[in-house]
Amino acid sequence: MSNFLARQWWNAERFGLTPNKLPLRMLNTGMPRIFCITIPKAGTHLLERALCKHPRLYRQLRKTVDEHNLSARGLEHIISRLRPGQLIFSHLFYTEERERLLREADVRCMFMIRDLRDIILSEANYLTSNKSHIYHDAFSGMESQHERILRSLEGCESVGLPSMAQLFDGFHGWMQSCAHVIRFEDLIGQQGGGDDERQQQTLSDMFAFLDIPCDSQQSQKLASCIYSRASPTFHCGSAMQWPRFFDAETKKRFKELTGSAIVDYGYETSNAW
Repeated sequence: MSNFLARQWWNAERFGLTPNKLPLRMLNTGMPRIFCITIPKAGTHLLERALCKHPRLYRQLRKTVDEHNLSARGLEHIISRLRPGQLIFSHLFYTEERERLLREADVRCMFMIRDLRDIILSEANYLTSNKSHIYHDAFSGMESQHERILRSLEGCESVGLPSMAQLFDGFHGWMQSCAHVIRFEDLIGQQGGGDDERQQQTLSDMFAFLDIPCDSQQSQKLASCIYSRASPTFHCGSAMQWPRFFDAETKKRFKELTGSAIVDYGYETSNAW
């Protein structure tokens, strides 16, 4: 199957529109309603595949919810329209009010994170190559990867691109919330530089949190198909890429701007890396 056809089929599958998923949607009473939060470039589509490859789960036909497109009726209205077996994806900052709404609505919440340094690198690559993105102008004309990484790290006020310090601070509350935390590095598997056994355990833990049965055979089947270039934002799909691109100046600037974030998110034990 060509990459184009693979993407078209995946679009139908993730939104529950394939022949095998449509009938099952009618039987989803009792299935959890799921709200996923991810930091941009932390593996949104990887988590989406891990969940939507399950025959009983599918994504609501809605764009990823973020601070810019959250409707005037707010989060409460969005989750009120969430059906059993449906997922919503978001890039929403943590607030106590948002956590309260999710808890009271009995919506299962999942938070996807990734090594903060790989997030910066992934964003720099994505915004440089995606000419239609609103933040592309902040990266156009830059000739070196070093410049692009620093721009991603520092942000660009003239086009509204937030700094990574702002993002990391805004999302951090989800780490201590009702959300089940998933690390990109645990879910990516051997194809992305991870570990297959850890990937299958992560899948098992995810579905246990959702109260959806998933034995070892099912987790192996899911693991075999979640790494895919059919993602619309696929670039490298690998963990631990940052050491190849972070020089001494970049490391120093990262530490100056983000403080203890790398420790707070559990990717280092101190800032002496």
